[in-house]
Amino acid sequence: MPKQAQLTNGSVQGNNGRGEPGYTGPCPPAGPAHHYEFKLYALDRLLVLGMGSTKDEVEAAIAGHILARRSSPGSSSEANRLTAGGFTA
Repeated sequence: MPKQAQLTNGSVQGNNGRGEPGYTGPCPPAGPAHHYEFKLYALDRLLVLGMGSTKDEVEAAIAGHILARRSSPGSSSEANRLTAGGFTA
């Protein structure tokens, strides 16, 4: 994903864990494997949030609108590539 708050199709991205727009992927700390949880939600409405929305703002906006959800654990270490749900990224 481009690292810009608004994409050419008009959609907007929230901020990642670094406080920047766009997806940066896992960046595990040195040491043993770090664990991640990837979350996917089916909603009953389109979200309308501003550019740079935070995780807390997204979670508040989806509350009461979740039709289905799926999570997939993943783990990664500095020496190994990310594995999630049986897939290697």
